[in-house]
Amino acid sequence: MLTIRYCSLAFIVMLFGINSVLAQKVGYVSSQTIREKFPEAKQAEQRLQTMVDNWKRELEDQQKVINELELEIKKNRLVWTELEKTEKIANLEKKKKEREEYATRKLGPNGEYDAAIALVFRGVEEKIYAAIQEISFDDSYDIVWDKSTQPLVFINPKYDLTVKVLKKLGINVDDMEKQQQEAIDKDPRNSKKSTPASSNSNTKRTRSRKPAEVQEEKKDEKGMFDKLKDSVMDGLQDMIKIPTLDSAGGGNTPNQPPTVPAEQPIQPNPVDTTGGKRP
Repeated sequence: MLTIRYCSLAFIVMLFGINSVLAQKVGYVSSQTIREKFPEAKQAEQRLQTMVDNWKRELEDQQKVINELELEIKKNRLVWTELEKTEKIANLEKKKKEREEYATRKLGPNGEYDAAIALVFRGVEEKIYAAIQEISFDDSYDIVWDKSTQPLVFINPKYDLTVKVLKKLGINVDDMEKQQQEAIDKDPRNSKKSTPASSNSNTKRTRSRKPAEVQEEKKDEKGMFDKLKDSVMDGLQDMIKIPTLDSAGGGNTPNQPPTVPAEQPIQPNPVDTTGGKRP
């Protein structure tokens, strides 16, 4: 019984959750498209790419030094003494370790690259986020998804706020707006909303007329039944009519049935309790 109660409670909570989600207004944006069209985002991307290119050139220079040392060791391994060979190999291992540490410090997890992204794109992301917030408040959206990070399986183009966000950022998006409107017009989900309204109105009108029609039919049926009943009763009265008697003979009034004398109760014989002997 306890398990059934928990299951029922979970089902009720799930229904309330579904209703709340269905009652919310949901839209979506493409942050990748916004960054590609936003000039400040392009500038931030160029600054970041310049930093990465400098680090990559440094790594390439370190790799050249390592390659030269490896080639030198292969050529002179038979000529060098054990001490010289040991020093060259130690120097090679040191260069490899320095290059690995440099790459980890610059491009590894939580390295300078990640810090540079947060620093360079902070102003850009704040402006994009503020534009999305304004559009959401102006159009009364409850939830706005980013399809660049969270792919959506079912999407209606009329809920795409990317064009509005770009216009809020001051970007010319006439071509994108035209393409979006064409996609909205082609989507069959956006052209099925005029038919149900007319059908509902017709339904309401027919329902408003039904009670009056039913009442009239009931009244007609009742009148026919009363007429039939009256005709049957008249026929029965004609069949059971009794001829009138003379007022002197029976004293009965016309159209009245003759009076019948009431039955006298039968008196029982007295029982003899003296044994047959009488005084």
